[in-house]
Formats: sequence, structure tokens, C-alpha cells
Amino acid sequence: EMPEKRRSQKKGRMQGPTFTRRGWGFLAASCAGLLLGILLKEAPVVQLALFCLVALAAAWVVASFNLQRLRITRTTPKSVYAGHDFTVELQIHNDARLLPAFAIEVHDQMLHFADKDLLLTSVPPGNFCKVEARTRIVRRGYVVSEPCSIKSSFPFGLFVANRQDIASVRTRVYPDPETPRALKMMSEAEFMDGEMGYRPARDWTGELRGMRDFQPGDALKAIHWPASARSRHLVVRECDLPVAEKISIVFHSYFAPGQLVQAEAFEHSMKLLAGLLYYCQRRNAPLDLTTSFLDWKTFEIPDPQRLDPALALLAGAKQKLEESPDTLVRRLKALRGHHPLYILGDAGLDGWFQEIPALSRRVICLDNAGLRIRRPPLDFKRVRRIRAATPITYGMQK
Repeated sequence: EMPEKRRSQKKGRMQGPTFTRRGWGFLAASCAGLLLGILLKEAPVVQLALFCLVALAAAWVVASFNLQRLRITRTTPKSVYAGHDFTVELQIHNDARLLPAFAIEVHDQMLHFADKDLLLTSVPPGNFCKVEARTRIVRRGYVVSEPCSIKSSFPFGLFVANRQDIASVRTRVYPDPETPRALKMMSEAEFMDGEMGYRPARDWTGELRGMRDFQPGDALKAIHWPASARSRHLVVRECDLPVAEKISIVFHSYFAPGQLVQAEAFEHSMKLLAGLLYYCQRRNAPLDLTTSFLDWKTFEIPDPQRLDPALALLAGAKQKLEESPDTLVRRLKALRGHHPLYILGDAGLDGWFQEIPALSRRVICLDNAGLRIRRPPLDFKRVRRIRAATPITYGMQK
């Protein structure tokens, strides 16, 4: 996405200038020289001490105006992933018309510990200096503002002046997607075996994935004739994977009596839920997401290639514990269709898997560590119709 530029709403309060150690030492030396010159009646010493005091006063005035007309803007991406590096751009503007600003130290709380302090030698009047740095945000959520302070010890390090600004950020931090380990270990063939609600979407001009034996319903143009001649039976090209007509995802926070509620389990579940969205995105099928933290509302995702609205929901999600599985069961029974259904919970599978009702679809249940599949009950009437329509030929072996 294109980064969005935000300005601080108002300038921070100016603090200082205050004496540094060098400034206090210079002041003490000037006063001591003035007193010594008066006692010894040495005019040159008195004049030198007075000159130092005038120079100290002039340095205080310069230090007061050095930061007076500075302004900070921060440019960040609209959305990032937790734990992933991204670029932050800081612009220090000098709105003064005549005087440049010197020796500017910028401390940005949003940057890494080692990069929080940046040093600029000067900022010309009516101009700005741009600094880019890499940083990351560890936890998901919405970052609205981060403090950013500037200070300067110009001139001569006698005084230090600083000002703290609250620069707007408005960055959404998505959970770091993590594909459930059980899904990684599961081959596509195992998952699609007996799946309901899938339709073949073959593209014979696409990427060749392999060969397999001819099956009834395969197009004749899919037959690979040279390979069929060598193997002496029909072989077809396998050019694609089945494409789901739709996929439903349900997330819940039901903990059975006696199950331990862990604070980090929900955060890990948000990572798995984001990874599951991307896992389903590769099927290029419409999605719908139903979650307990959204009061069991169903969020439609018609275009699986645009997951930002769904990830934004995960960024601001807060755990909402369920004391009873009744709401979960009711919502599962209300979902229509026979397409695949994923159920993800931040509690262990042993506590809620037995509560999942028998549905006319394959249900894939996941938690932070495992996976179980509940297949639809066998329709014996449908099996009898298929057997009645299938001709059987009997013959004697020679």
C-alpha cells in the first residue's frame, strides 16, 4: 500500500533552555573571574568576565530560538504485520524564514532501541530534512500516536532546549500470519479426498502438475497420447487442483470446564487465523468469517485476494470467552451450504471437539497444536441410487 503522511496535531511544549554542565562551569568561571578582577582591580579581567557573561546571555537567546520553528512529520504505512520490519520516514521542517536550526537531536520512540536517536547537523530555513529508518512493531493492534522529541545544545553546548511532539501514526498492525502446522503436514490429496462442495476447474493450458490414469468425465484433449502409448493405457495431464466454491471459517473462545485459559493463547490464535485466511486464499474461493469476538456476526470476503478488511478485524480483536458451547453449535447449524468449514479455537481440541454437531459437510477443527476432521455422515439412500445406476458386467476368466 502507499504510505500515508500524517502531521502532528499541535506542537509540543518547549522546555528550556536549561544549563548544561558546561554552561554551569562557564557561568561559575565568569562570575569567579568578575569577582577576582574586582578584588584585584584588574580591568582586563573584569572586561573579559563581563564579555563571557554577555556571550552566555546571547547563547541563551540563540538556544531559545533554535528549536522554535521546527516541526516533525512522520510517514508510515497504513498497515504492517506484527514483528515484520517496515520503513518509517521522519521529516524535520524548519518553518523559520531567516535562521537555520543547528545540531538537532531527534528521539523517536517508534524506532528500534539502537536507532531511536538521530542527529542532524542543520536544517535550512524554509526547508526540511528527511530521515528514513527501519523498525517493527511486536504486537498487533492500532497504533494511533507515538512520542517524538527533539533537542539541541547549540550553541557551544552551554544550554539544552527540547520539545516533545505527539506525531500521529494511524497504523494497523496485523497479526503475523502463521499457517497451522497440521495443515502444512497434510497433503492436498489427503485433504481433498471425498471433499464435498468442490468443483473441478481444469485449465489444460496451465502449469503441468503431473500425470494420472484416465477417469470417466475427463476431457479427451487432456489425454497425453505419447505417455498413453508407452504405458498401454490412457493417461491424462493433471494441470490444476480442485477449486472450492466457497470456504467458511468459524473462530470461537469456548473453554470447557476445567480448561486453563492462557493469556497468550488468543494472540497465537490470531496468528493462526490470519495464516488460515492466507491458506484459503490460495484456493481462490470466496470466504466468510464468523467469530465470537464480533458477537458471532458473519463477515463476507467475496474476493479472497483482498484480505485487508478481514485482517483489520483481527488487528483489533479482543478475546470474548464463551461459558457454554450452545452459541457455537447454534451458529454452526445456521451456516448454509455443503462447502468446507474450518473451526478454530484458542482452547484445546479435547475440550470442544465432541461438541461439534454432525453436519452435511467436512469440518476441519483446529487449535494451537492439532487438527481433527469430522466427515459428513454417509447418505445410504444416495449410495443405493448410485449402485442402482451403475451397470455390473459378469464374465468368466479364460
